[in-house]
Amino acid sequence: MGGLARLGLPTKAILALGQIYANGVEGIQAEVLDLFATGGAAQWAPGELESLRAAASATTRDLLPLMRRLVDYLHHRTIQRLTLDAIERGTLPSPEPGSPPTR
Repeated sequence: MGGLARLGLPTKAILALGQIYANGVEGIQAEVLDLFATGGAAQWAPGELESLRAAASATTRDLLPLMRRLVDYLHHRTIQRLTLDAIERGTLPSPEPGSPPTR
């Protein structure tokens, strides 16, 4: 949060971002847990869900960082796509010519 404040984001925006992400992440994590607990919405052949659980259990130390990388990648690509779509629709202003690039 401190890093966002140092970038100049108002506290109200930072708190709103935190709430948005907390709500979204909780829903996603519930679906992920359901996938491992019950198989979620996926259709499983006999023995496949048990294989998933066994693999996850045996590789937890390696699995979690790789899942984190997947989430980070998907988050980055999604925010890029949504931002570009909003600029195209005119619902988000494009950067002013000559303005410094964003990080």
